[in-house]
Amino acid sequence: MPTPNSSPGTFSPATGSASQSSRDHTPGGQWAQERIYPGMQLNSIHGEFSFSCHEMGPPSNSPATGGGLKARDVSKYMQGFADTLLPGKIMFDSEIITVSRDKTDSTWAITTKNRDTGLLETRRFGKVVLRTGGTSQPMIPASLSSSAAKEADFESKVIHSAHFGANLPKILSAISPKEDAEERRPKSVVVIGGGKSAREQEPKYHNSPLRLEYSALWHMRTNDEGVSREDGFHALVNNGTIQVIAPAWMTGYAAGRSVLLSNGQTVEADMVILATGYASTWDGIFKKETAAELGLYRHRSAIQVDERTNYKTLVNPPAPCPDNRENWSSSIYKGLVPAKNILRRDFAINGTVITVNDGYSFEVMAHWISSYFLGDKMKLPTAAEEAFALTERDSMWFCKRFPDTNLSRNEACSSFAVCFTWPQCADELLEDMYLPSMRSGGNWLKWPFQVVGIKELATLHEERAANRRKNM
Repeated sequence: MPTPNSSPGTFSPATGSASQSSRDHTPGGQWAQERIYPGMQLNSIHGEFSFSCHEMGPPSNSPATGGGLKARDVSKYMQGFADTLLPGKIMFDSEIITVSRDKTDSTWAITTKNRDTGLLETRRFGKVVLRTGGTSQPMIPASLSSSAAKEADFESKVIHSAHFGANLPKILSAISPKEDAEERRPKSVVVIGGGKSAREQEPKYHNSPLRLEYSALWHMRTNDEGVSREDGFHALVNNGTIQVIAPAWMTGYAAGRSVLLSNGQTVEADMVILATGYASTWDGIFKKETAAELGLYRHRSAIQVDERTNYKTLVNPPAPCPDNRENWSSSIYKGLVPAKNILRRDFAINGTVITVNDGYSFEVMAHWISSYFLGDKMKLPTAAEEAFALTERDSMWFCKRFPDTNLSRNEACSSFAVCFTWPQCADELLEDMYLPSMRSGGNWLKWPFQVVGIKELATLHEERAANRRKNM
């Protein structure tokens, strides 16, 4: 089950069994019960975040939302998936401390810490699937940190959006009017950021500095509101409940309750929620030498020209993201295997590819990884150099197509991006396994009009097994 914020899935050579470690208390990763909160929604609709082996029931209030999924729908689904298909396979409250390869026998040594007892345990495995997710480790600029607020004598509370659900009761208490005359004034919450977390948390509060956007042609953050809602972000901006301050970004704190903005404005805040994004979850569990041996992180490509970059529709792009000018090329082949390690077939990654249909994409990717580990006949690069070249070519195209999108900041959730081309990506992976693609039917002309459904993947296990027997 490829879920965000879980720890590595592993395969033991001694027992031939698979297991998964998760630092959470319940399944679901970022949709685990302890992480979600009322009003939390997905960008996905019903059918885009489920797997063929476990059907998802209709989401709550489906007629009004157009099938939009709430966090509690996915949390319930993930719990049911784990209870039905993975009983006893997930080690909860088990946080990964280190992952390293033993150079003597090439097995993987994984050290975990029980979050209840503090007990450390090291276990050995033959293969590892990295699924730590990229939306659990807060990324907070030093100037916006709690220590910076304390040094400035800022009196209000500061939290990151990653901790919003767990701290919701405390947040509501902090901004509720008190009996004291001064404290009965309307309270103000400043949400710093313009992404999904910021938009979800703002409808409960007020005052949000947001960035202005250029044409949607050049970026992936198109409107995902779905069916219009009276309590949705855009509606509350239009009716004045939320005040948008843009273009501006927060520069620091001042004494009392003052938040400083780049446009010279000062905003009073009784609570600051930093929706400033997330850092990579890989940094804490891999030593530099292990990460270098695997080839996990981005690099500067030697490729200067690509035949796909001269489209007339892509003239006059916005300025590229500064970070993309340096280490802009991914080192992860198809977002699944480090190119440097591709011939060893003992390490893979899932859940880090940016796609608008998570269920279909991740299920195909899970099958691809399984075939890769089992040594099945596959269409793979014959050398690491070939894998690097293909990965760099895809990275160059992405930088041309979405020049201001920074994927280098958090490799754990953006090792590859297929976005709206996820059907083509899935078909390529199926063809890598010598399985039929375009499974929804149709031909080159009618294919775009066919409905793509998760059930068309239900027989992949049997199809792969049949190919394996044929190739023995």
